[in-house]
Amino acid sequence: MRWRNTLDAAIQKGKDKIVETVTLDNAKKAISAIAVAAATAAAEKVREEMGKQRERRELFEKEPDDVLQRIATSADSGSEASARMAKNVLERRLRGLESKSNDELRIIAASYGHSEAERDRASAILRRR
Repeated sequence: MRWRNTLDAAIQKGKDKIVETVTLDNAKKAISAIAVAAATAAAEKVREEMGKQRERRELFEKEPDDVLQRIATSADSGSEASARMAKNVLERRLRGLESKSNDELRIIAASYGHSEAERDRASAILRRR
């Protein structure tokens, strides 16, 4: 509240030194400016957080399935948000297995050419079918 500080400083120096008259309009303008500055700062913070989230997601997407599985299931992964993000990225990757035939799923479940997460998911789908 710049206008209030200005007023307080002027009163301290003496009433004859007041340069700016504080009116209702000046107070409204000051409050409006404060509200705009707060809204701008909040929007900037949200944009910054979204950028950080995007960067984290990109880092997780570069990790192999086994690492993501370990992070998603580990209680020592550092944070619940990291575990949740790892789980979401892994889930997105493994959704394609649902459309595979039983023969393809058996091959994936038995093949060491696929990640452990893929093998586990293929086995789980086969058990459900």
